[in-house]
Parts: sequence; C-alpha cells; structure tokens
Amino acid sequence: MTPHELNLFIKAYNDRMVRDHKERITMAYLTAAWGRTKKLPDLKKILKEDKPKKQQSAEDMLSIVKQLNAAFGGKEVKK
Repeated sequence: MTPHELNLFIKAYNDRMVRDHKERITMAYLTAAWGRTKKLPDLKKILKEDKPKKQQSAEDMLSIVKQLNAAFGGKEVKK
C-alpha cells in the first residue's frame, strides 16, 4: 500500500466515522422527540420513498443558468 493509498483509506474511514456519529446523534434526537409526542405519525408515511426526480435536459439546465446569471447581474455571452 502506498502512502497515497493509505491517506485515501484514512480519509474514507474518518468520513465514515463522522457520518456514523451524526446518524447516532440524529437517532437519539428523534427517539427523544418522538417520546414526547402524544400521537406518532403513520410509519408508512415516514418510511415512504420519494419518487425519483425527472432528469433535466441540457436545455432546461442552460435556461436555469441563464436566469441565475441575469438575477445576479451577469453579462450575457453571445456565440
């Protein structure tokens, strides 16, 4: 294993540990919050999966970029 590979491994490990720690904090928070509620929301509603979002076309993305550029006072680039 090269030093670069070792550093990548260490970074991935640390990122995973931070993510796991945040997940545990979130679970503890939700457990405490739900313990105080009078009525729990329906479990199916909580666990429902979001529908996949429609992929944007290149034209849609370009349109949004142009709108943002105009909103922030950017200059229009002409070809």
